[in-house]
Amino acid sequence: MSATRLRRPTVKDPRLVVGILLVALSVWLGVWAVDNAKDLSVAYVAAQPIVAGQAVTQEHLRPVEVNLAAQGSQYVSVPLDADHNYIATTTVGEGQFVPIGSLVHDQAYATRVIAISTSTVLPRNVTVGATVELWAAPRVAASGDAPAPTLVATDLVVAQLPATDQGFSASSGQTVHVVVPAEQVSDVVAASMGDMTLSLLSYPKDES
Repeated sequence: MSATRLRRPTVKDPRLVVGILLVALSVWLGVWAVDNAKDLSVAYVAAQPIVAGQAVTQEHLRPVEVNLAAQGSQYVSVPLDADHNYIATTTVGEGQFVPIGSLVHDQAYATRVIAISTSTVLPRNVTVGATVELWAAPRVAASGDAPAPTLVATDLVVAQLPATDQGFSASSGQTVHVVVPAEQVSDVVAASMGDMTLSLLSYPKDES
């Protein structure tokens, strides 16, 4: 009985070819990882939802390392200047990158947060950050006549909803805080102080 001889692997051996390819792939991945790490930079994302009109501090931002390539200049990449107060001009969701244009000095953004007591049920898609309209109607007269409602203000941003044990409430007769542009503040305040039925209505684009 003849002894089995071990054969030296040749370039035609598929196992040798596969092994060479695996080694080459691991080397390429290592080089790619090192080169890619050199391109990482720091950018800031929202550590929690940021609503338009809200005061923003460094605590609202969280740094992450990311490769944004040419888009890096579009997002906040340095800590906020502690000598300035910042206001959000747009709503930024939690975990989203914060665009540079979404934060301005408070003197440059004229808005007010106003509490509105709703008289009707809020649409279910009205959440913090949603854009709504404010409508008002005189309360129904003793004769039972129903006056036509009027549009008071548009493009209001919901800053805070009434909290309940189950979370945000969508019931009527509760207070909703909204961010109001300066030019609409007087109309909103007048409607809130009058004997009116107030309703906040959502836009179709906010429908889920």
